[in-house]
Amino acid sequence: MDDRPMATPAEPTTSEDAKFLAGEREVEVHSAELRKELSLPNLVFTQVLAIVGLAWIGTAGKVGSAHLIFWLAAIIFFYVPDRKSTRLNSSH
Repeated sequence: MDDRPMATPAEPTTSEDAKFLAGEREVEVHSAELRKELSLPNLVFTQVLAIVGLAWIGTAGKVGSAHLIFWLAAIIFFYVPDRKSTRLNSSH
């Protein structure tokens, strides 16, 4: 990474620029207050909702009990690595 200090923004030239910059600072402060880390239960729930939908019910019924093998493969090859990468990224 570059260790040079970041350039500071130029002073506003008009009152509209000053209002815009003040509004932008308010949004950043408010966003920092609302920040919430993505936890494992949130991630799992989101992924389950994304995968299990009405479109997949027919496919699971057509495949029969063999769909359990596909679910186990999805857990091993998708959820476990996704969990690890989420924990790694949230710790930084």
